Amino acid sequence: MKKVTAIFAIFCFIVCSAKAQTIDSSSYYLNAGKTARTERKFLSASKLFEKSISFNNKNIEAYIQNGLVNLDMKRPSIAVSFLEKALALDPKNIEVISTLSLQYYNLRKYNEAINLARKCINCENSLKIIGMSQYALQDYTSAEKTLLPLAASTNDAEIIYSLGKAYLNREEFDKAISYYEKAIILEPAKSLWLYELANIYYNKQNFESSLLCLEKAVAAGFPQSLTLKENMGFTAIEAGQYDKGEQLLEEVVKLKTGNKSIYFDVAIMLYQKGQFDRSLKYCQKMLEADSLNARALYQAGLNFQKKGQKDKGQNMCDKAIEMDPSLERLRTKKEL
Repeated sequence: MKKVTAIFAIFCFIVCSAKAQTIDSSSYYLNAGKTARTERKFLSASKLFEKSISFNNKNIEAYIQNGLVNLDMKRPSIAVSFLEKALALDPKNIEVISTLSLQYYNLRKYNEAINLARKCINCENSLKIIGMSQYALQDYTSAEKTLLPLAASTNDAEIIYSLGKAYLNREEFDKAISYYEKAIILEPAKSLWLYELANIYYNKQNFESSLLCLEKAVAAGFPQSLTLKENMGFTAIEAGQYDKGEQLLEEVVKLKTGNKSIYFDVAIMLYQKGQFDRSLKYCQKMLEADSLNARALYQAGLNFQKKGQKDKGQNMCDKAIEMDPSLERLRTKKEL
């Protein structure tokens, strides 16, 4: 009996020693991995953390560290897999919840991000992740409810911009403008935000502010396409900056050699602005390119009438109608 007891004791000692050695090995590789990560040897660190896990598959810290080092290597999907394993072992781990919910958001897994962030509502950025995920899911009412108190208590430009964008998508333009302006004060180099604000101002017929935002967007690096230049040109004309607008649109026409319709749009806009001589100039450009352009001739006639040369203008309109009888319907309106 004593012999059996002694053998059992030896067995327990061996098992416990082996277990302790395994845990020690896991800790050794964990610490080695942390050192390698500090030295920015990320791939080596990841392999060391995996070695640590092989010795102890319940080493939560090793899973967390492997997740973090994979984030360092810009491998978010792999990082998430390790963080999920850590969460399964410790569902209340604040570091894991905070990091994993952010990664879910970055990977556009918005429902998962919301559900996880709600498990630690006091964790850093949890409300931000919830609100921005709600916005991304087009739940603008919930996003407003979550982001509004944050926007009032923080200088986080991304939160303030997201709230403005939610109002924009709900077509509450005045509220959108307020939050866009606040966000841009905090982040003046955000060219996309400036461009979006310019469009809101344009829709509100605040053309001066729209043009200013477009110019700031270009200065901040927004891509200078022909479409942008064309938009800036028409906005400048709407803002009463006629020389600037005409110059920009002339540059567009030089590149869009097959598209002369811009001239007609400019002529109409200048006519509506009371710039009859300027409008006539573009009517003339169209008629030089096509002497049978009835619409250009009719618009020229309207300009002459507005300039006080009624007989000349009326004759031109009559001739235009002879060329294109469909213009007859415009006679009573005296415009195109």
